[in-house]
Amino acid sequence: MGKELIAHDLRYDMADDYVDLSLTLWEGSWEDDALVQDKASGVYADPEKVRIVHHDGPFFRTDGILNLPPSPQRTPLLVQAGASGRGRAFAGRNAEAVFVGGGEPETVARNIAGIRESAVAAGRPADAIKIVVGALFITAPTSEEAWAKHAEMLAMSTPEGAAAIYAGNTGVDLLALDPDKPIAQSRTEMGQSNLERYLGRDGKPAPLVRDILENFRRTGINGSVFVGSPAEVVDQVEEFVAQTDADGFLIQPHMTPDTYDDFIELLLPELRRRGLARSEYEGATLRERFFPEGDAHLPPTHRGYAYRAGRGEAASVVAVGE
Repeated sequence: MGKELIAHDLRYDMADDYVDLSLTLWEGSWEDDALVQDKASGVYADPEKVRIVHHDGPFFRTDGILNLPPSPQRTPLLVQAGASGRGRAFAGRNAEAVFVGGGEPETVARNIAGIRESAVAAGRPADAIKIVVGALFITAPTSEEAWAKHAEMLAMSTPEGAAAIYAGNTGVDLLALDPDKPIAQSRTEMGQSNLERYLGRDGKPAPLVRDILENFRRTGINGSVFVGSPAEVVDQVEEFVAQTDADGFLIQPHMTPDTYDDFIELLLPELRRRGLARSEYEGATLRERFFPEGDAHLPPTHRGYAYRAGRGEAASVVAVGE
């Protein structure tokens, strides 16, 4: 038997501590000009500018240096998935990009607003986090062809298969529940976003288990499906973004590589024609491409900025040899 799953919120507590540890290493161990690489003298790095990092958190600790020089970004772009209450708090404190599941625009908008509110609560701008929504794009040169592809996809999707995927994500077996009752708030430690997706909110009744199973069969784990000709799909995308305040999408493939081929060959030209997708990117790093107004490093509004060697005492460091 496997080990018992760590409690959901405790996993985020551990992740917070691990990010703290990582920031001390990425930002606080090497000064900007520590790397020398002088072949004549045989000096690789200036020992006075490579610092031992001390971190003694509730779950992780270290006393050492980052054992390689910093990357162009130092801290890699911090990407997270999760829209539970604790996940939103974690995102507000740490994330630069967050993946959220799709679904009804009202639900997605609520999740996105919660993440942006968490960023503000952590002292960051609301737009400090880019939010991408999981979505399936089914397109073809004509609307009729696209809907034929959609019908073909649904013909291969069964309630049993959908229930298996849902159980694997949430730990909840929909087939074992009364199909004519709503799903109850579960104490599962898995997939809470896909549980919250089907709970009643704002005075609206929760869907019945049979309706959840059919919805999940049709829309999948990510929830949002756009079908039609390229112009129709981009119309749907524009409306969805206006309703939700999403920054972009994480593509859920129906067929590989066909889904990506259709997106690149059919949708991308229409997105570019409307000014909704870039034709080229400036900057060499992922952070610069997500945030073209910034640079390769963490911005001053992110708490990790203060961990940089020589910027403050957020990271506990001492010079090598002290």
